[in-house]
Amino acid sequence: MTARSALGVGLFILLASPTCVRHLESVLTTHLTVQLPALVAVGILLAPRSARGTPGSGHGGPGIAWAISGALFFMLPRSMDDAVQHAWFDAIKFAWLPLCVGVPLARGWARISAVARGFLLANLLSMLGVLGWLYATAPVRFCNNYLQGDQQRTGHILLGIASGLALWLVLRAFVPRPRRRISASVC
Repeated sequence: MTARSALGVGLFILLASPTCVRHLESVLTTHLTVQLPALVAVGILLAPRSARGTPGSGHGGPGIAWAISGALFFMLPRSMDDAVQHAWFDAIKFAWLPLCVGVPLARGWARISAVARGFLLANLLSMLGVLGWLYATAPVRFCNNYLQGDQQRTGHILLGIASGLALWLVLRAFVPRPRRRISASVC
């Protein structure tokens, strides 16, 4: 077992502990912005390095599409309510997000082109902005298990995440990064 996969297993065990589940799922903000991404990160950490492919080799699209659709399903208010109300649905979420979202995302990301990555990041940015605006300004609750104030706070946090991601993308695009030196070894 590599250190990377050991970290993934350890993170999964921590997230699956009853205390952590109760704490993270008690508030919409931590459920949506901490638990769900952390479960996806478990799958990314568990994805075998050899299965990730070479950058730009193509054929990463189906895995990325599968990962996006699975992630979107578990972000629906009905799915978030079901995860809080039903232990069996929560167990499905704990299996699905690492294995059917995180692993395909790790495998497909390296295989798609830089343009496709940019498109997906821009789409993520707009989705976070719209979702944050919707949660912050909606006059009704979307999730039955969470309060209106918690929904508004989550909306503001999603808008902050979208702003931070936009700033990171701009800095990454316009601030030069140091080049790596390639050293030749003599045998």
